[in-house]
Amino acid sequence: MTTLLRISVVVMSLAASNLLGQTVQIVDNSLAGSPVSLRGSVTFGPGGPNDVACAMNATSLSSNPIILIAVDLTFTSPSGQSAEFTFRHDHFFNTNLMTRPGVTFPVIGDPGACAMGAESAEHQPAPASAKASVAFVEFSDGSAWSIGGKASSDLVAYVTKQRQTALAYLQSLQSAYTSGGVAGLQSELSKPMRQGSMVSSKRAGLLMTLDMSGMQGVINQINSNLATAQANQASLVPKLE
Repeated sequence: MTTLLRISVVVMSLAASNLLGQTVQIVDNSLAGSPVSLRGSVTFGPGGPNDVACAMNATSLSSNPIILIAVDLTFTSPSGQSAEFTFRHDHFFNTNLMTRPGVTFPVIGDPGACAMGAESAEHQPAPASAKASVAFVEFSDGSAWSIGGKASSDLVAYVTKQRQTALAYLQSLQSAYTSGGVAGLQSELSKPMRQGSMVSSKRAGLLMTLDMSGMQGVINQINSNLATAQANQASLVPKLE
């Protein structure tokens, strides 16, 4: 009886440890012919659905520099809860950030980006798993690779709107500087903004430049971003109108 009890305790402890902490490798589930390969892992910690750390890199297999990439990631935790994420990187305004052929680059920069949110009651423990796939790639020569269908169309529409909005924002900053000098630009930069968009990311980058290089650095960055956007506008997909 004592031996059976000890065995039961060991089995229960092993089962609990599997649920509390486990790392799985991300399977690259991209369609054949994808111009990018994926590699990474997801770690499920003991702190519940928000205690999830993910890391994923991509390697360009194309001879053309990449300006935009979208990657879908889905995974299931040991508790059976599933999650889906899409990670996008768009360097339309900065050619220096474009991914060169053969280069490996991070798709997920923040390990905490895969937090699953509130625990769902409608699931059962299951083997942990993770898979990722390339959904869309845009190259510097104007060509693109995608999985097709509505998902690609929706992504193109979303990216186009984000670029148009960011372009309008940069133009408003340039106009503020032209008409009001440094004070006018500073006033425009200080206006509150909704987070989570390309515009908010662009503003955050400009504020960082302000701290590091002063207002002249901000002015130079705005002019450089606008010049790059103008050069890309005629050749890249999706095109700005």
